[in-house]
Amino acid sequence: MTDTEERIPMTNDEIMETAQELVNRYTPETIPPCRICGERLSMQAAGRGPTIYACSGDYEDETGRRKYRAGRSVADEHYSNSRWEQYRHGDRLVMKLVGQLLADRGLTMPQVQADRAW
Repeated sequence: MTDTEERIPMTNDEIMETAQELVNRYTPETIPPCRICGERLSMQAAGRGPTIYACSGDYEDETGRRKYRAGRSVADEHYSNSRWEQYRHGDRLVMKLVGQLLADRGLTMPQVQADRAW
């Protein structure tokens, strides 16, 4: 918009429609549990491209040393089969701004739509 254009206020419906699109686009994906054993996946690789998560099977014992659960080893078949790739990391700053703008108008933040398409 230029300085000479007249600003046309958005209706609450237009704001909510735009907010829904932003929420779907900028909410970080939830990292799922391991599809094999249900344990928490841990980050394995990050950089250009997707962030890779997998079930590594390791844990810290009471002395703080890293150990592997019984029957597990580095990069075993369980690890390979549990890999999950995250392509969208979201943007918490955008979400904070959307939340504040909605709150200022007395509107509630919409939930992420399950069928969001990137």
